[in-house]
Amino acid sequence: NCGLPGRPYGEVASELSRKVGGFSASLDAVRTVAGVEKRFLFLRLKMLAENLPHALGLARELLTGADWSDRDRLKELWLSMRNSYRTSLLARGHLFASLRAGSKLSPALRTEEGWQGVSQYLFINEKSGSLDDVLDPIVEDLERVRGLVLSAEPTLAATSDGEIIGSAEKILPGFFPSCPAAGSGASMERKNIFFSDAREESLMVSSPVAYVSLAVPASYFGTDGNACEAVLARILSTGYLWEAIRMKGGAYGAFASLSELNGIFTFSTYRDPNVAASFDAFRESLKRTVEDPPDEGTVKKAVIATVGRDETPQGPGAKGFTGLYRGLSGVADEMRQRRREAVLSTTGAQLAEAAERLLRSCSRGVSVAMAGNKALQEAGSRMAGLLENKLDIPL
Repeated sequence: NCGLPGRPYGEVASELSRKVGGFSASLDAVRTVAGVEKRFLFLRLKMLAENLPHALGLARELLTGADWSDRDRLKELWLSMRNSYRTSLLARGHLFASLRAGSKLSPALRTEEGWQGVSQYLFINEKSGSLDDVLDPIVEDLERVRGLVLSAEPTLAATSDGEIIGSAEKILPGFFPSCPAAGSGASMERKNIFFSDAREESLMVSSPVAYVSLAVPASYFGTDGNACEAVLARILSTGYLWEAIRMKGGAYGAFASLSELNGIFTFSTYRDPNVAASFDAFRESLKRTVEDPPDEGTVKKAVIATVGRDETPQGPGAKGFTGLYRGLSGVADEMRQRRREAVLSTTGAQLAEAAERLLRSCSRGVSVAMAGNKALQEAGSRMAGLLENKLDIPL
């Protein structure tokens, strides 16, 4: 989204649109199967075969020489990013609340929360008021980040037919510089001043409805119980949580999900008028499963849905990226096959055991509510931690 030395952004953007079908960059922190946190910058590039050398060359130019001197462009990008977060906070409030809750249980998710969660929004918003004064430090940070990226050992992957792969193999080794760039030795680790280890926390926003999340420790991918918890998440989302929170409670949505590599089971609600009642319903859904395990028909439907989600058809580009991501995470095909077999053999009794295990984990869980002051005051009469650990989110 920047220009190059001597070439303004508009000219570079026009060339990208002619030669490249898609060029994007994203950050991801992941806990591998081996239990190691890794952080990645993913650069994804798509082009026609005849444009391969030109597209790779242009991407490399941007990676190594993006021009920070156009301060008006930097300000535009910064404010656009802030406004995008501001719009997303209530449109996807349940995801922000869930990431915040999970970040207190997982180092990888803590990194993700700093990059893409409420903490990032607060940081961007805080700097925006005096943006002219902080542009120079921002540019210095960008230079250090570029140095760190260019000095890292890259993993390069290409997806295409055999002939094009052969051409790519000749070009890709020279895609990254062979020597570290200036500033590569500087560490970019910084304390997240907006992070809190509190097990109950509220994010106060100007909203008449709430977004509620409970994250509890669960089974990691590749361990016993992981497959059952994935099926259980499906059953709870379409069963008890839907009925208690959506149908009776009036929320727009209620969900259960399993972050398998991070070993976290998360409950969440969307546009929810009843904060405390939803936290009660999360735990009650597990109790009901223990006391009255799902029948065979319910289990079968949930198993089919779980396998279907895992095996969603993908185009070539998505397949290539998924394969790369699995390789970086240590997820081998043999492990995926064992998990699939475990999902297919899930029984109601196993789901009851999984629910009981998660119910015990609730004592180590993290509760986060994003809501207006009135809703938080009402919930605080029963959950004092929500009021004791309150973070104001200006919109």
